[in-house]
Amino acid sequence: MSHSRFNEHLEGDALGIMLSLHLEDKLTDCQFMQLQKTLATDESARDFYVEFITTHAHLEQIYVDQFSYEKNEKRSDQEIIHQLLTVRRSPSKKWRWAVLGIPAALLTMIMLVTFGIWLGMGFFQKQPPAINRQQTNLLDNKNSNKQNQNEQTVTKGSVEFSLPTGVKIFLAAPATFRVTGKNSIDLQEGLLTAIVPETGVGFTVNTPRGRIVDLGTIFGVEVDASGTSSVQVFKGRVELFDSSGIKTLLAAGKTMQSVAGKEEWKPSEKLSDKFYTVLKKQSSNIVSFDEPKGWLGGPEISTEVLYVMYSATPLRERFGSFTQDKQVWACCTNHFAIVRFDKTAKKWVFHANEFPIDFTPVATDLIIARTDFKKSDIDIKGKRQVTFYQENYGIIHGIAHGYQASDINIRPDWTPNKEGDIKNFADYTLKGTYFIRKKK
Repeated sequence: MSHSRFNEHLEGDALGIMLSLHLEDKLTDCQFMQLQKTLATDESARDFYVEFITTHAHLEQIYVDQFSYEKNEKRSDQEIIHQLLTVRRSPSKKWRWAVLGIPAALLTMIMLVTFGIWLGMGFFQKQPPAINRQQTNLLDNKNSNKQNQNEQTVTKGSVEFSLPTGVKIFLAAPATFRVTGKNSIDLQEGLLTAIVPETGVGFTVNTPRGRIVDLGTIFGVEVDASGTSSVQVFKGRVELFDSSGIKTLLAAGKTMQSVAGKEEWKPSEKLSDKFYTVLKKQSSNIVSFDEPKGWLGGPEISTEVLYVMYSATPLRERFGSFTQDKQVWACCTNHFAIVRFDKTAKKWVFHANEFPIDFTPVATDLIIARTDFKKSDIDIKGKRQVTFYQENYGIIHGIAHGYQASDINIRPDWTPNKEGDIKNFADYTLKGTYFIRKKK
């Protein structure tokens, strides 16, 4: 680097790139001197650098053993900065992967957002492994750090980051939280979704109403402004502890809530649809649906094995040209059908109540359950028994069956009704919001 180049002032994009290189320990001696000169003569650059490196230092206090929180908690920000600026050190291996994408991210943020947003974004870009899907402005981060150096506030959109154990966390605004350890978080308010690998089993979310301990799951937590806390498990199980320490086990497809001012967790309705938006972005295997009508019409005289099939294409769009019966389409589910395989004709048949329609399976079709006819001493017509294919995989005459987890419930011989379901042989009432396909 020439002498004239050394005297150039760093600002804008150049300063952002230089800070990134400094964090990766990739600065040359000349670049290091140029950075020091800029900080010595430019007050705005110093202000930015102090906040940026302070955030970095605070995160290392949480995640990197070599930078002890207890050792540094009484030191001022300026003392920490002085150490980081004057000592040329190599970052830990944990951090090398986390900072690979920083130069490009800094360039984008300098041009597009304000100084305050820089601070919030810096927090999440330091969480290992790489985090590159931020969708928020953490406008309150600076004030939060003054009150509690680990507390963060999400005011807009959503953010995602990972803990050292591999747990992926997604938060939707408004949210207030603190990362309290390598595998734990306090959630005071907000919508949190967690995807927990085997290495993260034991991940803990502390809410105003109690503690949630993961047992290897995908789950969501919702805490409103009053402190009412709700939990929905999409896969696996979690343990819920109320404020008095009583433990409750919650399995996939179930939801519980603890209302502000009360102790216990109780079963509740499903939570926000925002959970599914997050989950579907992470995996195409997660399928969410809305079935407000919930009616499945089957053939009344059949004693054959019938199947409940999911169709990615809405039923009316797929089979509407075969029957124009408005009553059928006004009542039936959008994506689930009662089907059977005609062994004589070697064809699949969809039953829109009493209107059988031959069809050819497509790759996205999936059999969720089977229903078998059983004789009944109570009902002369007999009854239907439903068997789900959860974690039971295979192919039936060209259609795949089986799924990982779901909250689907199917009640045979019942028809949904505004005043309450009514008994009706060969019909089915379906309720649910999601299922998870087998991993490819």
